[in-house]
Parts: sequence; structure tokens; C-alpha cells
Amino acid sequence: MAGRVADVVWACTGIGREAVAQAMELIESGAHDASRSVDDLEIWWLAVLGVGNTYESAVDDIKCTLASQMFRFTLENKAVPPHLNDSVRNLVGGFHHHVHMSPGQQNPNAKLVEDLGLTDYLAGRQAVAGTVDQCVQRIKDAASYGEHRHGSPWATRRRTLRPNACNKSWPGWGTRS
Repeated sequence: MAGRVADVVWACTGIGREAVAQAMELIESGAHDASRSVDDLEIWWLAVLGVGNTYESAVDDIKCTLASQMFRFTLENKAVPPHLNDSVRNLVGGFHHHVHMSPGQQNPNAKLVEDLGLTDYLAGRQAVAGTVDQCVQRIKDAASYGEHRHGSPWATRRRTLRPNACNKSWPGWGTRS
């Protein structure tokens, strides 16, 4: 529907290859239905950003955010692998809204992600995480399969993301051109 009625689309389904492909298919279909081009839309992709001394420490810091409610209403058109459907449904059912963005392993949502064995899946789907160099590589990897329009607290408009601009102070993130 967003491609049919919106000029700006926040795609909050993750930045993993399968999630991006499925979201783009839906956005393009909506745009086509309204005789619009997806190229006329401003599409932003939500990515959870975690920078740490190691990939593991960065992911640990954002695990509570990885438990987000992107799956809240349905798993339909969310590109969840069938073998993870039950775990994702258990995540949704056990989600603690009152501590959604509280970082740390004490957060029950972070523990739930870990206990359900969803850490690697959710980080791969939703996160730009690791050391600065690993984050830059993740952005390059996502761009290599067509996802080059990231959003986060540091959002960059499509076609303006410069992976080499990411350093410890993240210059260029949050700029629009």
C-alpha cells in the first residue's frame, strides 16, 4: 500500500537480503497499481545500529532493540523463514513493551531473543553491528544487493549513502541531499 499512496516509505522490515526483496516487491506492486514508479518514492530502511569493540559486544548492546515488534500483527509478507515462525511468534507473545529500548542483558526482551535462539537471525536481518570496520562492510554488503537507503537514528536519503564516510564519528549519516 505504501507504494500506492505514499511519497516517503519507511521500510521497517529489516535490511537482510530476503526482507529487502520482499518489501521492495510489495512497494513496487503498490506503486504500479497507482501508475507510479518506485523511483519516484523516497524509501528509507530501518536498521538497528550497534558499534562495539567486537561484533558480539555490539549485538549484545542492541539485542533488546532486535526484539522489536516488526512481526507484531502478522508474519505474512515478512520474509520469516518457516523454521523460525514458532520462535518469532513466541518472541511477539513474550515481548515486554515497558522496557522496549532499555539496553543490556538484564532486559527481558534481550533475554527472550537469546533464549529463543533468534540473535543471529535478527541481527542479520535488522542490524548494522560490530566494529566500525564491520559496520562499514555491512553497509557495503547491503548496498551490493540493492539496499542502499538506510534509516536509523542516523538516516541517509537514498542514493546518498557513502560507505567510506562511516568512521568513528559517523560523518555523513543524517545528511540529506
